[in-house]
Amino acid sequence: EGHPDAAASALEAVKPKWTAMYLKNTKGMARKPYWAFWNFTMAKVRLAQGKTDEAIALEEEMANPPNPWNDFESRRWVYEGRAALAELVARKGDLERADKLLAENHKWNPNWAPTRTAELAVAQMHRERVQAASK
Repeated sequence: EGHPDAAASALEAVKPKWTAMYLKNTKGMARKPYWAFWNFTMAKVRLAQGKTDEAIALEEEMANPPNPWNDFESRRWVYEGRAALAELVARKGDLERADKLLAENHKWNPNWAPTRTAELAVAQMHRERVQAASK
């Protein structure tokens, strides 16, 4: 809501507490902390702060979880991460990588709705590139 620095501070402050709770709840499960929602939210904050590269790094972590993603919730965040990452890298001009990320989502789940927004954005960037090249 227009206060990205305060949001970043609040997110940074809560992460150690979440990590401790996660480690306690997964003790003996050999699972590494995976902060998909935290990364997703912090990536939005970093974008609002103009830190696109940091946002991309957060989405990279989200799209590549450290644990097997065999439950719906884990898959959901991987799909969301790939879609968000695709849109971010496309904005930086890497349309080929964006296409590959979206194709990965389609391979696993062709009907995943959150991917649609990124697909539309990437398609628009492709059209703009073609228009610019034709001028």
